[in-house]
Amino acid sequence: LDDAEPGQLVALTAKPSMVWVKGSPVLNGAGGQLKSLEELEALGVPQDCCWHEALRLSELIVHSSAARKQLKELLAPGTPWSETVFGEDVLPDDPQRSWLSGEDAMVPNGRHYDPGARRRAELEDVAQSRQRAYETQAPAHDILACQLHIHFDSLVDLRIAWDMLLRSLEVVWVDNRFRDPDCFGYRCVRLGIRQHVQDPRHERKERICTHISELTLHHRSLFEARRGPLVAALRKDLHGKLLACGVNKKDLVTVEAIVAHSLDTTKMQKRRDAVKELEHAIA
Repeated sequence: LDDAEPGQLVALTAKPSMVWVKGSPVLNGAGGQLKSLEELEALGVPQDCCWHEALRLSELIVHSSAARKQLKELLAPGTPWSETVFGEDVLPDDPQRSWLSGEDAMVPNGRHYDPGARRRAELEDVAQSRQRAYETQAPAHDILACQLHIHFDSLVDLRIAWDMLLRSLEVVWVDNRFRDPDCFGYRCVRLGIRQHVQDPRHERKERICTHISELTLHHRSLFEARRGPLVAALRKDLHGKLLACGVNKKDLVTVEAIVAHSLDTTKMQKRRDAVKELEHAIA
């Protein structure tokens, strides 16, 4: 990529991951804005707890459906893609799931992709895996149920998209995995979008709810490599080792995520996890 677009990869890796913060005396009262995660940790300033308003899984599913519809309409107003709800009957590789934006779109020159709603059983597994001993019900306030993806042919277009989204939407966190890739080495940019949606269960009165959606920016060649035979072989080998250790086949994806998180854990990440655990308990 650096050979094809000299300097662009360096420019991307120089951009820090960011989180939303409220006002703080350490920041001279400045708040309500995105700040570098590294800067906040150096100053000891806590980030805002950017969670859903929904506490139960049933609420999360309803709100995420409304958020998906709203976000697609913002990204691609008036298009068949934004108006279509894709169910399990539409295959993941079906062209209907994608829309290529033009130069005048909010995010230009990107292939927008809607994977559809996450299955309830999958969300239940995630919620149960996060449930603490002191909780009477599985939590739903921090599960990402609404996820969209945008794929680019160039790093320049990906950087432009990042800047445009920061200006156009209420972005509450940015995870720059070009700068800090996960243990599997995949590079992308993940953004948390705070939305205010009408609860569709209350049609006759206004009932606005807060929901956090995830929008991921990919480079097409990296994404295709991730789906290629080499990565598939490595994942198959990992799953084989997990099965040999007694992991149930239906739990492979969940356990793989736990293993990846463990491999990614540094001293700084342990500090972040401890803060999140305290915030989770308080919530």
